[in-house]
Amino acid sequence: METVTTIIENDTAIGFLSSDYLAFLKPEDLNDKLIFIKILMFVREIDMSNDTLQAKETFDILVGLMQSNARLEKNPVLFRDYFSLLTILKANFLSLLDLSVIEEFIRESALGCLSISLFSFKEYEFSFNLQDKIRLFLKYNLWYFDQEEQGQVKQVLVKALEHNIEFLGSDRISINEKEPQQVDQSMANWLRVYNESAHPAYGGGRTSFDRLKFLNSNFAIRQLNIQQKNLLEHYIALYDWIRFDWQRDLKDQKILERLDILADEFEEIPTEAQSMQVRKNENLYENRASLEQPLVPAPKNQLIQKPIQEIVKLVPPPASLAKPIAKPVNIEEVMKKKPMEEAFVAPGLKMWNSNPPQMGQNNNNKAVDIDKKLEDLEKRITPVK
Repeated sequence: METVTTIIENDTAIGFLSSDYLAFLKPEDLNDKLIFIKILMFVREIDMSNDTLQAKETFDILVGLMQSNARLEKNPVLFRDYFSLLTILKANFLSLLDLSVIEEFIRESALGCLSISLFSFKEYEFSFNLQDKIRLFLKYNLWYFDQEEQGQVKQVLVKALEHNIEFLGSDRISINEKEPQQVDQSMANWLRVYNESAHPAYGGGRTSFDRLKFLNSNFAIRQLNIQQKNLLEHYIALYDWIRFDWQRDLKDQKILERLDILADEFEEIPTEAQSMQVRKNENLYENRASLEQPLVPAPKNQLIQKPIQEIVKLVPPPASLAKPIAKPVNIEEVMKKKPMEEAFVAPGLKMWNSNPPQMGQNNNNKAVDIDKKLEDLEKRITPVK
């Protein structure tokens, strides 16, 4: 039977790693870099799945192991990496914490969370994001809260960012150019510089253009390097989102999710109108007759019960394929329509002749030929009875 350490050290066993296995680790096991990588990948899976309970359980286990390992502090790089894992895990179970504890966490660790998101564990494809974790906390804890309660939570989070005690930069800063007095470079003072320089637009709110303008024009930012400037940009973006935009953001998300739910219900449970339309379309397709002579055919079940000869009678052929039926012709009416032809009627005849008499011919013989033609004509135009 494999031991817990053997499972953790196995490269193919990351999927089997859990807090149950971590509970059997000894404090000195944390000094092993390979075991750290296994724990890191396990925390990565927790972060990707947003497993709140698993994050809390793993956090408690790691805290206990680190507190019992005095040797770990002698390796500052490894100790810092484990502390970053604790920060990630704590951000994943904000919904289990009191609001006062959340305020303390944001006030002491917001900048550290952003630093982890931007610069730490990139070789392991770690995509931790503090704003996503705060959004989840607000979404699942404020869904049914009224606006007054939401406003209280918002003020707590804004206050925590405005009083953040983390430092950014190596030199002290001035709030504005008119005041020579300098203050420490805490994030609380950086936000004071930001609010003094970039005033919210009428009606509240700032855009990415406002933040970019501040970062490129403020005199105090000149002391920051590229990474520090990037951190400040993400910090003020998080601050603006919580202060101005998060309620609208959550409202839009709730609307979209509600529409998705309604769309799923609409697809799964068709309405009576939908069902009637489907049945109507099926009947039209199955009982479709000729386009030239559309009919309303008998129902499908009646067609099945009848022999094929009777079914064929129900759908006659198109008019273009039907056998023509001769119609009776009235010669006198035809002659009335040809008044100009009377000049060509042979002597002693009352019927129209299409051949006029010619000079030098025997008119009597011609009249006999005409009589025969007329008899043939009368036979051909006799109505069909």
